[in-house]
Amino acid sequence: SDGNTRLDMFEHISLMTLESLLKCVFSLDSNCQEKPREYIAAILELSALVAKREQQILLHLDSLYRLTANGRRFRKVCRLVHDFTDAAIQDRRRNLSEQGVDDFLKAKTKS
Repeated sequence: SDGNTRLDMFEHISLMTLESLLKCVFSLDSNCQEKPREYIAAILELSALVAKREQQILLHLDSLYRLTANGRRFRKVCRLVHDFTDAAIQDRRRNLSEQGVDDFLKAKTKS
């Protein structure tokens, strides 16, 4: 009422966006807004690592960055994110092959 109240929506909107993308692209119900996952923590950590790297000009060189603790952590967390994405793709492919692409498309056009 006094105009000084702040509401930080960034995290909520980011999670909603991620959940929408996972649902639309992979038909994956992540429920990441209700129960945070290791995947989300990894994405946030990657963002922080990229921001730190941008602040130090010498770390723009991949060969130097790989030698730092942050560079090693970046690779590890990046692997986790890629593994999650690869698993989602494989799961989606398996579901499509079991259901049949034609049946899947017919069901989508009806809904």
